[in-house]
Amino acid sequence: EREVNPWLEVKLSEKTMVSSVTFQGNPVCCWDLLKNVEVRAGLSRLEAVVPGALLDVNTVCGVFVGPGGRNEELTVGCSPPVESEYITLQMKQTEGMNLQINELKVNGAPNTGENFMK
Repeated sequence: EREVNPWLEVKLSEKTMVSSVTFQGNPVCCWDLLKNVEVRAGLSRLEAVVPGALLDVNTVCGVFVGPGGRNEELTVGCSPPVESEYITLQMKQTEGMNLQINELKVNGAPNTGENFMK
């Protein structure tokens, strides 16, 4: 089913200083529709989100304007790195669309205290 402003939230296995997020769209079809994807990182989990609403939780790392290419790995940086337990991707579209993510990789280092940035 198509959605307005579709999103995806991922909980990390441990707190991480996220420096960037790499993702890839559907390699079979529709990769050219992957655009206007906002990447957020932080310690807060999304609560009750109204369908179609724009997310405002956690720090915006950046936006992939797009469109994506077939089998293209797309990276959005977080500068400075963000202490995170949650990553969200939201495709900001006023038309109904599907957010099709084939692969997601979080780049950074576990927050062990020694690499913690204040």
